[in-house]
Amino acid sequence: DVYKRQFTSWANHKWFKKEGELVKKDEILLELETDKVTQEIYSSDNGIISALMYDEGDDVKIGDTLATIDPLVEANE
Repeated sequence: DVYKRQFTSWANHKWFKKEGELVKKDEILLELETDKVTQEIYSSDNGIISALMYDEGDDVKIGDTLATIDPLVEANE
């Protein structure tokens, strides 16, 4: 991945969701940035955000977990 080769860390610029909020697959979660690039990060699944691992402005290392999303459980009635 080009970002992994060029950068060792990003700044967590802005969260678009908060803990406890519903997020849908492919919905934007946050923006990460370096002095040259801004990258949007999207949700990989539907669910509830149970934890945000970084505050806005924190440095994030490549490969770090950014958030935990608990999948939605659908009841079959």
